Amino acid sequence: SLSLSLSLSLSLTKGFFINPFHIRFSNPQIPYHLFMNLLRSSFIFSNPKFPRNPFSLLIKAVVEKMEVEVKLRLPDSAAHQSLSSILSPFFQKTHFQHNFFFDGALSELSSRRAILRIRFYGVDPGTAERCVLSLKAKAVIVNGVSRVEEDEEELDPSMGRAIWSDPNLIGSGESRILKRVREEFGVKEESGYVCVGGFKNVRGVYDWNGLKLEVDETLFDFGTDRK
Repeated sequence: SLSLSLSLSLSLTKGFFINPFHIRFSNPQIPYHLFMNLLRSSFIFSNPKFPRNPFSLLIKAVVEKMEVEVKLRLPDSAAHQSLSSILSPFFQKTHFQHNFFFDGALSELSSRRAILRIRFYGVDPGTAERCVLSLKAKAVIVNGVSRVEEDEEELDPSMGRAIWSDPNLIGSGESRILKRVREEFGVKEESGYVCVGGFKNVRGVYDWNGLKLEVDETLFDFGTDRK
């Protein structure tokens, strides 16, 4: 079903990585004091680009049952390994994710602040047994806070691999989201669709004091990012 996502992406200087977690709140009933403690411990108020009073926006997201993500960048591989070691008693599972992004050949989606993503779960996308299709749209950034509409559904992995091989199959796919892409963004059959890139992500999932923590190592063609 359609869901809304609010991401809080912080670009802190290296000296302020005090609490370097990528924290994803799946439970909408997150208490106010928890946001306060997390953000204070991350020295969020030292960032001049961040709004002075972000909590009204965050609490509004909780009330409306949006998904809220707080993302903090880890400075290097050593910090990633150290954090993973500290959290090891709370380890749940590891996700191997392969993400591929698609647009109309004439940028019909991206020109309207939207993108289509196929994510495979597995060591190899060619043999992955789970595939999730996502449409991210209406992205807006205000005072460093990104708010984006995200629509997701499970997709048969064989169909996902077929689209990865031939993006023009988006134009004939029968899934709900693929139909929505065709109806809302009007990609013409003669122009078609293209894959605009992708990346691999290794995500460690931890259950820490009732919170779901996700520690990511994302591999791009040009380098590695850790959150």
